[in-house]
Amino acid sequence: MKGKTEEIQVHIAPMVDVSNRYFRTFMKLISPRVVVWSEMIKDDAILYNKDDPAKMAWLLGKREGEGRTVFQLGGSDPTRLAEAASIVEAWGYDEINLNVGCPSNRVACKGEFGASLMKNPDLVRACLKSMKSSVTIPVTVKTRLGVDDFDTPEYILNFINTISESGCDHYYIHARKAWLKGLSPAQNRSIPPLNYERVYWLAEQRPDLNFTLNGGLNSLQAGVDVLRASPRNLTGVMYGRLAMSDPASFHEVEQVFFGGPSTSLYTSRGSVLEAYAEHLVDMPLNGIRTPCNPGMCNAALKPCMQLLKGFHGKRQLAQSIEAAIRDPSSKALGPGRILLNVYEQIVERHHRCLDLPFTSELPPPWVEPETGDKEE
Repeated sequence: MKGKTEEIQVHIAPMVDVSNRYFRTFMKLISPRVVVWSEMIKDDAILYNKDDPAKMAWLLGKREGEGRTVFQLGGSDPTRLAEAASIVEAWGYDEINLNVGCPSNRVACKGEFGASLMKNPDLVRACLKSMKSSVTIPVTVKTRLGVDDFDTPEYILNFINTISESGCDHYYIHARKAWLKGLSPAQNRSIPPLNYERVYWLAEQRPDLNFTLNGGLNSLQAGVDVLRASPRNLTGVMYGRLAMSDPASFHEVEQVFFGGPSTSLYTSRGSVLEAYAEHLVDMPLNGIRTPCNPGMCNAALKPCMQLLKGFHGKRQLAQSIEAAIRDPSSKALGPGRILLNVYEQIVERHHRCLDLPFTSELPPPWVEPETGDKEE
């Protein structure tokens, strides 16, 4: 990674029903250095609800002090995307990204978005140009290496060459093609083969542009390996499912990527849980602090359910949260108080796990055995 350290960025991908402001807040407590993203929001949703403060707070709400945050837009109408981008900028986001990679089945019709747009680079260029004219923050693209049978090296290079005429200079590349027919969005995340070498080649062909690689990174070290193997203008890596399944691993981002200690204020899983609970106590849900419905509580508490991955307390934490959400008496408490109550329930039995510093080895008997998922 020689020559890259100052530029390196570690991103947490936009994920549907995951990357809301609660997830972003939680991940920033663990690793302040990561760049967090919103989930993809269609331009229509923003424009339709622009006069409804509560719905706009749910769609665009961003915690003060969240740090660098990218908002991802979906759509294909240059005028509507520009208007939506202007609204997003006013909510304090640092970058707006156009989704040209989601394997949606909405193709060749009004409301088209995602990977199908790869078949129409002129339209993508127009969308980007219109968006850039309406905001002062960077406008970028997240896309794939191809779509359906349009997946040759020449095709992706010509696609990037065309849309870069808009002035867009940073591209987040999911290192797979997308199949719009025959594969579900979930299958499109795993069945099309990864092709990191083609992403490296693409970056070499356009040294004047910046690239970030996404797809198949299942450890922090895997991202380091990509950055070491790639051209200098591939300056970032993006993680998705790892942040959901093992959020605690991101506490080591600064050590693994930058060679320094974590700047997180929280050194243990327990301190993160307590801090997140306090944030939730003060954080409005959909414009209303309390009461909250189970759906809102689930959205707020879902991020921390895997915090104890590898420990015997993992299952109790998740089950206690789920039981509390279903409890009718919890409605008046709100997610912050619920989490504080859950923390008190599990701290006596699992205080060693909760108090153990992130950087410590996981000693028995608190570590969960590799075979089986059975609680003590």
